[in-house]
Amino acid sequence: MERITLEGWQIRYDAEATRRAYLARGPGYPEVCGCLDCRNYAAARDTTYRGATLELLERFGIDPSREAEVFATGQVESGLYVYEGWFHFAGVVDVASDPFTTRDPDHGTLFGLFFTAGGALMPETFNGLDVVQLDFRAEVPWVLDVPREHPNDVPARPARPAAEAAGGPAATPR
Repeated sequence: MERITLEGWQIRYDAEATRRAYLARGPGYPEVCGCLDCRNYAAARDTTYRGATLELLERFGIDPSREAEVFATGQVESGLYVYEGWFHFAGVVDVASDPFTTRDPDHGTLFGLFFTAGGALMPETFNGLDVVQLDFRAEVPWVLDVPREHPNDVPARPARPAAEAAGGPAATPR
């Protein structure tokens, strides 16, 4: 495992094991869900993951198109939409710290990060590995041609398949 120290966090990670797990799993949650908010998030990925954020995901071996979860929480004064979600990667948190935020210098958007040992809705492709969950909070533009009718209404979450909700083949909690 390689090591990284990041904003007070000390993490060991296995990028190759993470890449193998992502290659063996299905699409990211926004594509599986397909609601308007998720379709917007998927369409805006290129504006969300860039610069240092994209470099960090790539360093951990994370496929940025395969989030384990994504959901909208509302709109902020700037007109951007706040989304939260998470990824998983093979690794161990040795020293935890506070969440931290980066600001995109070109667009002023925020991207916040936090790490958790284990993970929720973890794909079975990570079974048998020590896993870290990378939680994020991002400000994302609305890029779809279809408007969101009520910008601060949080939509109802679509039901996950029964097997996944029960921790079956689609997701296995650790």
